[in-house]
Amino acid sequence: LEREDIVELLNDFREYLGGMLPDLEKAVAASDFAAIRSLTHALKGSSGNLRISDIYEVAKKMQDASETKQAAVLKSLMSEMKHHGERFMAESQAL
Repeated sequence: LEREDIVELLNDFREYLGGMLPDLEKAVAASDFAAIRSLTHALKGSSGNLRISDIYEVAKKMQDASETKQAAVLKSLMSEMKHHGERFMAESQAL
């Protein structure tokens, strides 16, 4: 891929992540395990395709925790996801 294509993919992911994190946070706060599972599955796939491993790993853990309905674990992982998401947003804007 050319640099401009990579930048476009990362910009698209940044936009997607910015819209999705609030939805995920609401689902975690409401212990909506089906929504969490769906959102983290999509996030895991998109971050994995782009090799954004820190977000991928947390999304995988969140998906697993949603399947076993571990609300306390999900709240902790949500904090971690927000941290990684904010870091990605800041670092990717410099491109």
